[in-house]
Amino acid sequence: PLCLLLALDHSVQPAIAGKLVAFMQGIGFIIAGLAPWFSGVLRSISGNYLMDWAFHALCVVGLMIITLRFAPVRFPQLWVKEA
Repeated sequence: PLCLLLALDHSVQPAIAGKLVAFMQGIGFIIAGLAPWFSGVLRSISGNYLMDWAFHALCVVGLMIITLRFAPVRFPQLWVKEA
């Protein structure tokens, strides 16, 4: 829930903030819900937590890349024109 507030504060334009929150709820929560299941599958396959830690490390790298992509400077011009 706190992350949703951060997305709202990410832009002064309500349309852009709304799109970010919709993306977080529509896509982000699905991914977040599947992560524990996938960790369990990896644990069942390997018998230890090594693959889980590698999966989490890859998630951190992926989130860093996504964070750079969603910097306000890089918002699509279409979003700015609509707002």
